[in-house]
Formats: sequence, structure tokens, C-alpha cells
Amino acid sequence: MQRPLWEADVILDIDALVVRYVNAGADGKDVQRIFKYSLSRQDLEEAIFSGP
Repeated sequence: MQRPLWEADVILDIDALVVRYVNAGADGKDVQRIFKYSLSRQDLEEAIFSGP
């Protein structure tokens, strides 16, 4: 997924959705966030699209 200010890879794991924001850390490293599937779609969208 690409946005104007960041790029991310979305991985569908067994029990969670993993979002890896590419080169988003202060040192240029990837930032990874994990979201449980128990969250609502709206909560997931807000968390993911808010960016790293």
C-alpha cells in the first residue's frame, strides 16, 4: 500500500494483521505494527491509515 508520505506492506497472519511501514523509522528501518483481528474494521482502518 502506498500513500503520499509512506509505504507499507500488509501481511495477513494466522491471528493478526501485520503492517510493516517501509523505511519509516528515524534511522530508516522498517516499523512493524500488529493488529488483532478482533478489532473492528473501522478501528483497523483508522490505525493503519494514520501511518507509522
